[in-house]
Amino acid sequence: ANCSMSDEERIQTDALMIEGDENLMNNEKEHASSFLQEVKLLLEISVPTVAVQFSAYFIYPQTASAVGRNLGTEELAGFSLASLTGNLMCLSVIVGALSALDTLMP
Repeated sequence: ANCSMSDEERIQTDALMIEGDENLMNNEKEHASSFLQEVKLLLEISVPTVAVQFSAYFIYPQTASAVGRNLGTEELAGFSLASLTGNLMCLSVIVGALSALDTLMP
């Protein structure tokens, strides 16, 4: 029994291997492309959201700074107490209610 391959069989086998490698490389390029598209989409959604959240958190220190600079220490103390009361009472109740609503969503 002759176990060696003929030249034509070797050429066909090599051609199939090269074709398989090319298909694999194309699939990898498609996956990399779709991954980059997904990252781009996530960044387009998340960056404005993060910017809005940071802006919401920076409102109180900016306002306190303006009150302290322009009005005086008593007004700054009043603003600080009002801000503390608002944060503890209003925002905590709102955040708690919205968190409770998350359990009702499908």
